[in-house]
Amino acid sequence: VGRSIEPNEAIWYRRSFNVEDLGGQRLLLHFDGIDFRSQVFVNGIEVTDIPHESGILPQTLDITEAVKIGNNELVVYAWDPTNTWQVASGKQYVNPHGIWYTRVSGIWQTVWTEIVPETYITSYEVYPDINNETAFVKINTSGNLMGAKAKIVVKDANNKKVASGKVKNWDEPVALKIAEAQLWSPENPYLYNMEITLDSKSGTDEVKGYFGLRSIEMRKDKNGIQSFYLNNKKIYMLGTLDQGWWPDGLLTPPSDEAMEFDIRFLKEAGFNMMRKHIKVEPMRYYYLCDKLGILVWQDMPSGAGDVNQRYG
Repeated sequence: VGRSIEPNEAIWYRRSFNVEDLGGQRLLLHFDGIDFRSQVFVNGIEVTDIPHESGILPQTLDITEAVKIGNNELVVYAWDPTNTWQVASGKQYVNPHGIWYTRVSGIWQTVWTEIVPETYITSYEVYPDINNETAFVKINTSGNLMGAKAKIVVKDANNKKVASGKVKNWDEPVALKIAEAQLWSPENPYLYNMEITLDSKSGTDEVKGYFGLRSIEMRKDKNGIQSFYLNNKKIYMLGTLDQGWWPDGLLTPPSDEAMEFDIRFLKEAGFNMMRKHIKVEPMRYYYLCDKLGILVWQDMPSGAGDVNQRYG
């Protein structure tokens, strides 16, 4: 909005968007980041059950019942008390000084819509077991799974199929054995591509993703010193305290190229790790870390502690 928002002010966003006939499918509205409290309205209907409170956690709303074919109105309300309330504001401060930075309010990450079948994939989780060259993949879904089937295909960097499996129990991960597996490390940031297909009575949902095979743990070395081990080998992590504040966007990175430049700069300077300091980046940033090969220590944004001044 072009200026800092005070704790006793609110931001209202309004725009229109077009919807074609969904043909029985669902329409999802994604907000990757709104700081801090938000409520969302579509055609005058509130589609948030309760106000969403988090400057960093995304939210996904099913707006199918609120839209109509043709032009639709989207209204978003956002309120941000920054450090004057019990909020995980991180380095943000109403009056920036010293180590405290300029605050950011409202929508600061991507907003996007997605059309999905009645039964669809919401996310996936990957648990590597490098000792057995196996990746365990758990699929998370929404909708009716009666009679539904799901298949996972893993391909290497050359797009060659190296493993596949089908879901036998929706509560259990699928074990995918990968022969001659390549392990992920900062020196060899090898990623496997993954395609997940879910077939149900409502149609087919397809998701593409990736993962790296690696293990990381802390244990005592031969001298009894607590040490980090990556892929069963001792590793000395050398990195920076990375603030993630952008001169042209504050919390918001200006572009994909800017994020990649930052990560490559650290790599070329000889670092194999960064500690992301009480800020959570857009998910795209972490993909680039995986792709370019840098370890991340992730801080959680902290709050202001006990505060006396409150705004409604």
